[in-house]
Amino acid sequence: MIDRSNLFTADYSVVADISVMAICICCSIFLFQSYLRGSGRIRSIVCMMCLIFVSSVTNIQSHALINRANPVLIYLLRSTHNFCILAVLVLYISYISVPLWLSAERRKRYLRLVSVLSLFTVLADLVLSLLKVGYYIDASGEVHKNPQRNLYAIMFVILTAIIFYLLIKHRNRLIKQVFRGLFGSILTTLLMMGIQGRHGQTSYTTLAYFFPVLGLIFFFHANPYDVDTGAVSDSFLYPELDSALDKNRPMYILNTHIAGFSSELAKSQEVHLEFNKFFRDSNVRGVLYRLPHDHLTLAFYASKKENPERTTLQIIDAFKRSYSKFKLDFKVTVLKTSSDFTSAKDVINFLDHIEKELPINSVHYTTAEDIARYRSKADILRELNDIQSRGDFDDERVLVYCQPVYSLLTGKYDTAEALMRLRGEDGSLLYPDQFISIAEQHGQIHTLSMTILNKVCKQIHILLEAGYHIQRISVNFSAIDLRCDTFCDDVCRIIEANKIPYGKIAVEITESRSESDFSLVKQRVIDLQRRGIKFYLDDFGTGYSNFERIMEIPFDIIKFDRSMLIESNKSDSSEFMVCTFANMFNQLDYSVLFEGVENDSDEAHCMKMSASYLQGYKYSRPIPIEQLSHFLTFDNKVQEMLDEQNGIEPSG
Repeated sequence: MIDRSNLFTADYSVVADISVMAICICCSIFLFQSYLRGSGRIRSIVCMMCLIFVSSVTNIQSHALINRANPVLIYLLRSTHNFCILAVLVLYISYISVPLWLSAERRKRYLRLVSVLSLFTVLADLVLSLLKVGYYIDASGEVHKNPQRNLYAIMFVILTAIIFYLLIKHRNRLIKQVFRGLFGSILTTLLMMGIQGRHGQTSYTTLAYFFPVLGLIFFFHANPYDVDTGAVSDSFLYPELDSALDKNRPMYILNTHIAGFSSELAKSQEVHLEFNKFFRDSNVRGVLYRLPHDHLTLAFYASKKENPERTTLQIIDAFKRSYSKFKLDFKVTVLKTSSDFTSAKDVINFLDHIEKELPINSVHYTTAEDIARYRSKADILRELNDIQSRGDFDDERVLVYCQPVYSLLTGKYDTAEALMRLRGEDGSLLYPDQFISIAEQHGQIHTLSMTILNKVCKQIHILLEAGYHIQRISVNFSAIDLRCDTFCDDVCRIIEANKIPYGKIAVEITESRSESDFSLVKQRVIDLQRRGIKFYLDDFGTGYSNFERIMEIPFDIIKFDRSMLIESNKSDSSEFMVCTFANMFNQLDYSVLFEGVENDSDEAHCMKMSASYLQGYKYSRPIPIEQLSHFLTFDNKVQEMLDEQNGIEPSG
C-alpha cells in the first residue's frame, strides 16, 4: 500500500514528476502521429523520453514506498531514477556530437568516458546506501541524506559541464539560433538544479533534464507537415528514399508538378477543398511530400494486399478527375525505384530530368530507356564540368569537325563550317544534339565555343603556313555566348594569339525572339565586323524570321535551311517565294548559302535561285578539320612555285 503522505513532503512533491510523465505521453503521441518516426535520429529522442518517463515513475515509487517496502527496493528504484537521467545526458552528448561534426574517434572517446563514469556512479552510490554512509533508510524508516557524498549531483555537474564545453568549443559549427537554443536549455537545467538544491528540494530533477530533450525536438525535428496541404516536408523524403534504396525495397513514386498550385491553393477555397479530398483518398496508400516550385510527390511501398500498378492507376485516375474541374497544367512522372539508383538525390535528379522532357498535361511511366538516357546525360554533364573546370582551350576531348562549302563564285572549296563533337568518357563520339543543350543549361557552352574557336584558328594557321587558300571558316555561337560580357574580347584574344587575320573567321548565329538579345547581337556584330570578322545568319526559314530585324543587322551571309530547298521543290509558287527571298538578299549585298544540298538536282535548283555558296552531303559529309586540306587549293603564288618545281609552263 502506498503512503500518499510521502508524495507531498517538505523536500518532494509528486506534481512535477506527474507533469513530466504527461508531457512525455503527449510528445510521444505527437511524434508517432507525425512522419518524424521514420527518421533514424528521432529514435534517440524517443529513447531519451522513455528514460525520462521511467525516471519519473521510479522517482514517484521510491518516495511512495518509504516505510512500506524493503529499503533495498527503494535503493534500486532511486538508482534506476538517477541512472535514467544519467543515460539521458549520455544520449544527449551522443546526439549533439553529430551536428557538432565531432570525428568518429572523438565521439567514441567521449561516450566511453561518460558511460564508464555514469555506471561507476550508480554502483558506487548503491554501495554507499547499503553501507549506510550515503543516502540510506534506518530501521525506524527515517531517511538519511549526506550532501557531501551525493555522487549523482557531482556526476550531473560533470556531464552538464561536458555539454557546455562541447557547445562552446564548437559553436561555430552550429547556426547561432540553434546554439543559443541548446545553450539556453542546458543553462535553464543548471539554474533549476541550483535553485532546487539551495531550497533542499528534489521535486524538479526529472523536469529540469527534460528541457534539453525538448530543445532537440524543436531545433532538429520541427513540424514536418506543410500547413496548407498536410503534406510532409521534402526534407523527410530524402532519408526515406535512402532507407528504401539501402534495403533494396522498391518504392513507387508519383512526382507531380502543378503550374501555379501554390497561388491557386491560397486564393481558391474550391481548389483547397478538392485537394483535401484527393489528399485523404491517396494518402492512405502512402506519404505525400511537398517539394519546392509547386511539386507534390506521393511515395508508397508495394503491399502484399494490393497490386501497386493498380494502385498507381487509381491514384492517377483520381488526380485526373480533380484536374478536369480546375484545369491547372500538370506533369506527372511515375517511377518504381530500383538498384539503378544510388541515392535519394540521384532519384530526385532523375525525376527532374524526365519532367523537363515531358509535354504539358501528360503522365509518363518511366522505363529502363529513360534511366539509360539519364545516365548518359549525367556522364556527359560530369565530363562537361571537368572541361569547364580545367579551362583548357586545347582540351583533346573537344573535337573539331567541319563541312566544306562550295563557292559558286570561284568554283572552289575555300570556306567551311566548323562543327563540334565531344569524345565521351568511354571513347565514343558524341554529337551536338547530345550535349549542346546540356552545356547551355549548366553554363559550360562558352568554354566549349572558345575551345572550338581556338582549335579552328590553329588549323587555319597551319593551312596558311602550308600555302593553302582558305577564305574563312565559320564557327557557331549561341545566344548565351553573345550575352557574355567578354565575348568580343575573348574572340579577338584567341584570333590574335593564333596569329591569323580576323577575316579568316566567321561567326554563325541564329535569330533570337528576345528584344534584349537582338540589341546585343546587333552591337556584337558591329563591334567584331570593324575588325574584319564576317557574320552568318544560320537556319533562315526555320521557326522565327523577322525581316525588319534581319535588315537592321549587317550580316554578310544568309544561310537558307534545307527546309527552304525542300519547300521550293513542292510547287512553282513555293519556288518563286524562295527565289524572291534569295534575290532580295543578293540585291541588298547579302550572299546566300543553301544548306542540305544532297544531289545534282538540288545543286541545279539552288543555282537557279541566286545561290553564292552550297553546302551538303553532295560535296562532303562532316570530316575532321585536319582533313579539310584535301578540298582546298594552294594559294596562287604557292601554286606557281610548285608548277615551276614540276616543270609546268605557266598558262597564258
